[in-house]
Amino acid sequence: MGFQITDAITDYWGSVRKDFIFAVKNDVFKRGIGIKINDKGQVEFVGDFYMLEDEVTRLTKELTKNYLASALTVGLKSMGYTQVTVSPVKDMLVVNAVA
Repeated sequence: MGFQITDAITDYWGSVRKDFIFAVKNDVFKRGIGIKINDKGQVEFVGDFYMLEDEVTRLTKELTKNYLASALTVGLKSMGYTQVTVSPVKDMLVVNAVA
């Protein structure tokens, strides 16, 4: 996805936001997309997403998929599995573990 880390994001009118943990920009999210934790402890994206709703949904799914694979890998290793691999298969990640 070619993201570049940034410290500020903007909206259509040029207003700057810095109320997030970190932010990234790329060719799709030219104004930036900030990542923050909301009051309920949930990860939340902030930014001007006009006409980018589908891209935000796709990014959310990709991040969730990768986070779950990483969390599962850590959990399996802590349970004593010595070989844990993650392999991309089509639009999924397959986790294999050997005790």
